[in-house]
Amino acid sequence: MKGIYRAGIVGAGQIGRAHAVGYHGTEEIELVAVTEPNDRVRKAFQEEYNIPTGYTDMKEMLDSEDLDYVSICTW
Repeated sequence: MKGIYRAGIVGAGQIGRAHAVGYHGTEEIELVAVTEPNDRVRKAFQEEYNIPTGYTDMKEMLDSEDLDYVSICTW
C-alpha cells in the first residue's frame, strides 16, 4: 500500500537513517526522496531504504517533488 503522505529527507547520515526508519514504521507515509551531496552515500541510502529518487541539492528536491513532510537531518 502506498502512503497517503509523501516524505523527503535532507541528509543521509545517522539522523536521516533514524527518520527513514520512523517513516517506514507507518503505512500512512511513503518515503519518496532524499537529498545528499555525496553520491556514494546517497545511493546506498536509497537502496537501503527503498527510496526511488535522490538529489544532490535540497532546492531541486523541493521544486521537483510534491512532499507533505521534509525531515532536515543535517547539522
